[in-house]
Parts: sequence; C-alpha cells; structure tokens
Amino acid sequence: MKAGNFLSAYRTRFKAGDGGNCYGQNLHQRGGSASGDIILLARYKRLRHVWLSAGRGGTNCEPGGWNGRDGIIFIDPSDVSISGEDTIIEGGNVTIAGGDNGTIELTELNEGAITATGDLTVAVGEDGVIMTDSTDNILKADGQVNLFADDIMLPEEADVSDITGDNVVIGSGQIARDVSLMASGNSSGEAGITLPFEVTLSNNGPKSDTYLLTVTDEEGWSLSQLPSSLEIEGHGTTELTLNVLLPSTREATNVITVTAISQSDPTVVTTTEINVMVTEKESDSVAVNVSINRCPSSGIIDRMCKNNTQVLTDVTLNANANVSHSTFAGVVQNNGIISQSTVQTGAVITGGEYTGYITNEGTLTDFVFVGAEIKGGKLAGKVRNNSQVGGVFVNVRLAANTSIDGGAVQGEISGNPEGPALLKNLKVRKGSRLINVIIGENVELDDDVELGEGVRFRHSEQIPDGELIGLLPTLLAGTLNGIDYPRRADFSADIFDPSEGILSAINALPDFKDNAWVIRQNAELSHFELTLDQIRFALLPVSVKKATTSAGLKVQDAQRVQFITDSGLEVLTHPALQMPSALLSALSQFSLTEFTVQTNGNLHIPDTGGQWFSARPDWLSVELESETEMGIRFGESPLVSGQILTDLVFSDEEGGLRQQILYPGVAQPNVLYSSAKAVQIEPFGLINFKLGGKTYRGVVDYLVTQGESTTASALQVKSIPDANGDGIGDVMLLYPNGEQQKLFVIE
Repeated sequence: MKAGNFLSAYRTRFKAGDGGNCYGQNLHQRGGSASGDIILLARYKRLRHVWLSAGRGGTNCEPGGWNGRDGIIFIDPSDVSISGEDTIIEGGNVTIAGGDNGTIELTELNEGAITATGDLTVAVGEDGVIMTDSTDNILKADGQVNLFADDIMLPEEADVSDITGDNVVIGSGQIARDVSLMASGNSSGEAGITLPFEVTLSNNGPKSDTYLLTVTDEEGWSLSQLPSSLEIEGHGTTELTLNVLLPSTREATNVITVTAISQSDPTVVTTTEINVMVTEKESDSVAVNVSINRCPSSGIIDRMCKNNTQVLTDVTLNANANVSHSTFAGVVQNNGIISQSTVQTGAVITGGEYTGYITNEGTLTDFVFVGAEIKGGKLAGKVRNNSQVGGVFVNVRLAANTSIDGGAVQGEISGNPEGPALLKNLKVRKGSRLINVIIGENVELDDDVELGEGVRFRHSEQIPDGELIGLLPTLLAGTLNGIDYPRRADFSADIFDPSEGILSAINALPDFKDNAWVIRQNAELSHFELTLDQIRFALLPVSVKKATTSAGLKVQDAQRVQFITDSGLEVLTHPALQMPSALLSALSQFSLTEFTVQTNGNLHIPDTGGQWFSARPDWLSVELESETEMGIRFGESPLVSGQILTDLVFSDEEGGLRQQILYPGVAQPNVLYSSAKAVQIEPFGLINFKLGGKTYRGVVDYLVTQGESTTASALQVKSIPDANGDGIGDVMLLYPNGEQQKLFVIE
C-alpha cells in the first residue's frame, strides 16, 4: 500500500497482507511469499491512535527453502507527529523520516509502540529535531535502531538507551534517501520453461532520480535484459519484467541479483536476490527476497552496506559510508561509520565513528564512539566516547600516549609504561583493573576497582585511601636466589603526573635540602641510602599512602622513618639489610640456606623442627678497617647478660668493609601493637609494653619456637623461670598461631 496525499489519521488501522506459507505436502515449494509494505509519503503527517502493520513474510520454508521477508514501513513527510497510548507501528524494516529543519514528534507512546523485525530508522535532515516525552523503550528492533538528527530532545531524566535499548546507532541529521527493489514470481519450474519475474523499482525519496540497473547471476543462465538506466519521479514506482530460461538440469539452483544505483547519489544502492531452482513439477511458489546492500570487499566504500560473512581488506570508508555486520582486515581508513562489526588480529583502522557492538582484535586509532560496546584489542591516539547509551570500552589495551575522553571503561584496561594513557571525563566500572594509565579530570572510580602498576593521578583529591605502593613500577633488578624479598618499587616514579618522582620530593624536604643531603635508591635492592662520612643509613620503603599530616620527617619506634612529601604522600620505611647476599653466604656455615626479608623490616631465618630466628637490621652500618674478617660475628648484648648480639661484616658495592648490627626482632610486631598498650620497640631488641594491667620491659630472644595454637586472638604473656642466668624471672610471649618467643626481663 502506498499513499501520496495522506496528511492526517486518527484512530485508523492499516494492515498490509501477509505472505503465503510453505507446506510440507508441497515439497517443490521452496520460498515463502512476499508480504505487503506500507509507504506513506506527504509534506506533513499527524498520526494519532493509529495501527500500521506491514505484512508478515511466508514461513515454514526452512530448512531447504527461504521464508518470505516481512513488509517494510516507510513514512517520509517533512514533519511528522506520532502519538497516542494505543498507537502501534510494526513491520520488517521501519523508517520514519523528516526533511531539513524537520521535526519528528513521538509523544504519549507506550513501550514497544514502534517495532521492527529488521532495522528501525528515525531520521531528519540538517537542523532537524527528534523529540519525545517518553522514558520507556518505545523503539524496538531485532536489528538495530538508527537515530539521525542534529538534536535529540528527551525528558530530563532519560537518555537515548531508555527509548531504544542498547543496540542503537546515533548520527547527525541526514535526509533519508531510499530506493527499493522487489521481485516476485514463481521461484521454481520444470526444465526448459521461462519464468517471468516482476521487478518493482521504487524511488522512495522526494526528488526525481535516475538509476543504473544491472543484472547478474551465479550460474550463467539465459536472462532477458532490463534497461541500463531508468528515471523515476519522486515517490514513484516502475514495474519491469525479467525473464529467466530454466536449464535442463534437474534440481539446479541459481541466485540472480538485480542492483539499482542512484546517479544523483551513488551511495544510494539497493539489491534484491531472486533464488530459482529447476524442479520435476511445476511450482507456483513465489520468491520475494529482502534487499541486501553488500559492501565491496576492497577499495573505496561510499554508501550504506552490510556484510554477514565477507571480510573487508585494506578498504577506505568515505564520509558517506555506513558499514555494518562486517569483518575488517589489513589497513583501513575510516571516514564514515562502522557498526556491529569485528576487527581481525593485525588490522589497523584509523579515524571515523563506531557504533553498536564492536569486537576488536586489532587496533582502532583516532576515532569517535557513539555505540554500546567496544571489546578487546588495542586503542590508540585520541579516542572520544560520545555515546548516549552508556557506551563502554571493555578489556582493551591502550597504545603509548593514548587518551580516552568520555563514556566508561570496564575490565582490564592496560596502557603502555613508557607512555601511560590518559583517562578523563569517564567512569571506571565496578570490578575493573587499571594498569599504566593516568587518571585525569572528572574520572569516577566505582567500588572494587583495582589500581595496578603504573596508575597515576593528575590531582591529589582523586587519590583513594589505602595502600598505593603497588602503583609504582617495579625496579628492573636481578633475582635474589635463596632470599624472599619484598616487591622492589621504583621511587624515581610517582603516582602523580606530571612529576619528577617521589624520591625527588623526599630530597626536597627541608631536613635534607637544608643540609645538602641526598638520598639515593639502591638500584638492586630498592632501599634508600644516605651516606654521611663513615655512616651509611639504609631504609626499605614498604608503604605509600595519602598523607593526613603536613610535610616533614618523622622518626618512629623500631627505627621506622616516615617521609611526608609536599605533594601529599606518606612513605613508610623500615631499617634495611644492606647486603642480603653476604648474610646468606654467612648463614650457609650454619646449614641455613634461605631467609625472608619481611615487609615489617624483620628477617625470618628458618631452622629445623619448625623453629626460626627473628632478627632486625640496624638502620645504619659503619665503615671498618680493611683487615676485619667478613661474616657473622657474635658478641654480648649490652642490655642483658647471657644473651648474644649479632652483627654482619660485609664488603659493600665500592669494595669497602662495613658492619651492620642484627638485633633480635619481635616475631609478630603487628600482634604486639594490636594487643598491648604503650608499645615501644627499641634497638638491641629492647621492648616495652603494657598488657593485662602489667608493664613489661626486656629483650626478646632471636629464637622463635612452635607450640600449640591457642583460641586467643591476642598476645598472651606467661611467666617462666630465669632463662639467661641473671637471677630475674623471665616471660614467654605466646602468639595466637602457637609461636613462642622468650622475653629476657630487665628490672
């Protein structure tokens, strides 16, 4: 049905006829019949409380045949108003189009008011407007929803995805140019007969146009000729006849393709396929096939086209190109729009727009995204997410110095450590993991977002609470065989961008700058070093957090040092073992072959029978005379009798000899701090604390033994007889996991 002077309808029903079905008894029938179309063409159209239903294509023809296509609906005024809570518009491909400066109003519509089993397009020309008062999903399509307008006006609380769902393509305003081809006739017949097919060419646009016509077939059968070109007035239709002579081969099949190309605009192309077969009996089935606009597999594409399986290699998409359901390979220049497509491994596509759902295994560079999702692959250059449907990049790698502006990211988002990617004006969704990216302005981090190595921030207020040392890159240092060492973070870097590094900020503190002292980071072991004459301080950085106090230097108990930078970071350090390899070599004399440097600064040296030694390095070493013997030395504790004190003599990186004391260390400092009050841990293994109304002071033993686990969650203290022969009763520290450590009491 086609109406050219239809201006208004109120409580009107239009129903186009359905196509005929196939039946099992009629085995020679291979194609379902065509259904009816509805085309309404006028200057202005007001449709209120209407029911427009295109026909349904014939069914029951698969497998072995083809179902008929559903009818199309094409509404093409300059302006259109569609309203009414009981309005229904349904068809195969549905198009609602307006002209330049046109307006399409969709008001008072219920959910699913306009539906398509194919694609649904709502488009107005330049400076046109699509406006609706709905927040429901009023536009539904099994294919994709296309919205083309310079302005889309929605209720304040709504976005485009509310009225369309996620499978939507959004673009600027454009006149809906349209041409259609349909073919009908007997789809099969006996060998040697001629089958006539009626080919209907319709100019659905408002202006006269001339079309170039071509006919091709796969098998080289004898076909009649169609005019090579044909002029049709605006909204006009021409009927043509195409005769097909069937060959003598029984069960032979053929696909005949008719193509029409507009001479006014070569991007307007349509094709229809006629499927024909030779049977043993005459058939009265009708073949009517959906028009398919296929893309060329190479070269230049300058029109709207769709490929379900074809790979497009080394193609160029001009500004008018709109390619969907395709696979891309090679080097592609995109000046148009790509949607619902796949990018193969190794492919590189530069420029243009993407919409719908994109599966990416290649590289997309310098583009704008207006769709639902790009998943996988690599993004590069300047990437803009203008999606109005919550568009998101999922599990993507980012080339050096890439920037993403707008939208959302999700999953693992990893940049290049040599040129971290910049994220701005976007949301990082729950459960994501970021690596080597810069958090720019207006970035929202959902709950449960993991910040990985190389993440940096542009502004201090963006920094989250909690541990941040994992954001710093890892030093490229060698393996420490036999030594379990904490992660060695590179403090020449920072979590701010731009920055000269955290270490530079520490050296800028007055305590160092005013004395011309310079802290350096050991490139192999990651500890901070400060050498003053014969003394060398060494501190192992174990924590970086957001500062809560003003800049400065704080020395805490257990020789812990906290650096607070002007940039707003707190760096916590513990005394560092200055030459771990020398200690491991010395321990081998006692059949001890490994040890762990813990993040609390203590050394865990395993022995046999489940027992181990707990030691804590002093924060400094002193230079010795060259004739001093290297290795572990044992002396007497300066605080308690009968207790040893250990030091290590080693050769430093410059070849000089140095001595570093290894005090006995509290086995579980975190348990002591959480269980007791007034805790103070001092050099030489001396500790002070209050627990259970009593005050304890003494030196811990190096040896930690394993007893039975307790049900207690806190430290317990048990009195024991004098253990070091000084006549003073001692105590045993009992840890919740069953470990035990003597405390030699000092009165």
